[in-house]
Formats: sequence, structure tokens, C-alpha cells
Amino acid sequence: MIVEKYWAGIARRLQIESGVMNALIPHQGEKGIANELTLSRLVADLLPPSIGVGTGVIFDSTGKTSSQTDIILFDQGQQPRLMAQTNQVMFPIETVRLAIEVKTRLSKTDIEEDFPGKLARLQALTPTSGSHPPFCLFAYSFADSDHSRATELSNLEASKAPALSCVVRPGYVRTSDRAGFVPLRSAEEGKQWVEPDAGQSGHLAIVDGTEYPVFMMGQYTGQRYVGDPGRALLIFCLSMLTALDGGAGRFDWLTAYTSEDLDAVEPVS
Repeated sequence: MIVEKYWAGIARRLQIESGVMNALIPHQGEKGIANELTLSRLVADLLPPSIGVGTGVIFDSTGKTSSQTDIILFDQGQQPRLMAQTNQVMFPIETVRLAIEVKTRLSKTDIEEDFPGKLARLQALTPTSGSHPPFCLFAYSFADSDHSRATELSNLEASKAPALSCVVRPGYVRTSDRAGFVPLRSAEEGKQWVEPDAGQSGHLAIVDGTEYPVFMMGQYTGQRYVGDPGRALLIFCLSMLTALDGGAGRFDWLTAYTSEDLDAVEPVS
């Protein structure tokens, strides 16, 4: 599928840009800002022009505010831009369509404490109409053990979990109906998950001349698979578009350009 091959290239570009900037920038906070900007540009290029991309704080009519939010998708086509007479950093909750928390390296604390706390603060706001916007989590990689962090993210109870999650490297997604690793599929009939060649060790594998991350399925089984960051990123982006569409079906045509098993993931065991 042309679209899936294209997004495999986009995922590689995203990882390369993040890696280069992280190597150049010594301060952790500045690294995080650079990675937020990288994702913001990707999202802005994906979205229809009626949806703006910003960063800042979401607030309600009673004066309550969210935590600082890395990426805010807001309605700039149908709603007045009440706080845009200067650089907009404050967003009325009624105009926000979706919010994203961005992490360079996703840690246990991020999963179990930081994100649930920010989600609770967003949920404490009171919209005058409509519902709370989906709050999503995007990370460039896990901080340490892929398996342990993926297990924690998959096992989060619904009230504390992101509406949508993606960890680009090695490839992990959690949507409304599935959660797990996103392994690379073989080009052969049956599309089996690709395993590293016997001579390839470590966290990287070369498949058809391209470098891919490797993850371990099962903490103690030692079964290793090649991850597919491009497919993970594409699942995240298409799921985000579906959430923004709100069931209107305007983007249903996109499924004609992707494989029937695009969303196939391997649950964490």
C-alpha cells in the first residue's frame, strides 16, 4: 500500500529529526520542546485547515484551568478565536477538539502518575456545551524496558488512560478497542510478524536494507520481533482523525488506501 510505505518514511524522518535534535540540545526541557514542535508540524500538515494547532492551557467559564498542554487542536473554522488577539496560549474548552501530551522517553512515572494527574485536571473543567476533548499520549520511545512500560500503559484503567496512545519506537499503540505492540509484517502471504535474523542481536535489525527497532514479546520468553514505527504512527494519526470527526464519517474513504489488517497489533503478554 502506497500510503503505508509513505508513512514508514515519515516515521523514519520523525525519529531521525528527534535523534539529531536530542543530540544537539543538552537541556532535557529544551529537548522536550523540540520534540513537541516536530510532532506539531506533522499534525498541522495532516489536519484540514479548519483545525488549528497550538500549545498552552485550556480553561473553562468558571476560571478553572488544565495543566500546560503540549499540543492543542482547536476549532478555528467554526468558532470565534476569543483569546487570539495576541499569541494564543489560552483556549476555552468549548473550542478544543483534542489535546496531546508529548514525551521524549515515556517512563513509569509518566504512565502511572503524570498523565493521569493531567487528565484528571482536564476532566475537572466544566464545558458549557459538548463534552471534554479527548486527551492523547504520544512518545518517541519508552524510557527503559519496552515490555514493562507497554504492560503498564495497556493495563491503565479507562478513567486514567489516554484516549489514544502511541510510542513510535519500537511501535506501540492503544486505541479504544486494542492495545499492544505493532510488529513489522512480512511481505509474504499471511503477513507473519518479522523476527530478527539469527545473527542480529541488540535493539536493531536490518530488514530489506532498512533499520528497524527490535522488542521482546513477553518479559521472560525471550521471543524477539521487529517493530514497525511507521504503522504505529499511521494508526495513531488515522485514529486521531476519527476522533476529530466525531462519527461524521467524513474520513471513511481513507480505509480504501490502507491494508485491511492495518490495525493488527500484538497484545502485551
